[in-house]
Order: sequence, then C-alpha cells, then structure tokens
Amino acid sequence: TLHLFNLIKKVQNAEITEEEARGEIVKGEKYE
Repeated sequence: TLHLFNLIKKVQNAEITEEEARGEIVKGEKYE
C-alpha cells in the first residue's frame, strides 16, 4: 500500500526507528 511505501521511505531516511515503523504498520493495517 502507499501507506507502507511511505513508511519504508521514512525508515530508510532514518526519520523513525524500525520499532516505531512496526507500530505504524499495525495501525495502517487496521485502517486499510
């Protein structure tokens, strides 16, 4: 999903940690 793609870019840019990203992915899946 676009949401997931944007999260991956954030992680690659080190804007958020991998742990935070996992939390966001879980939230994102609830809204999809």
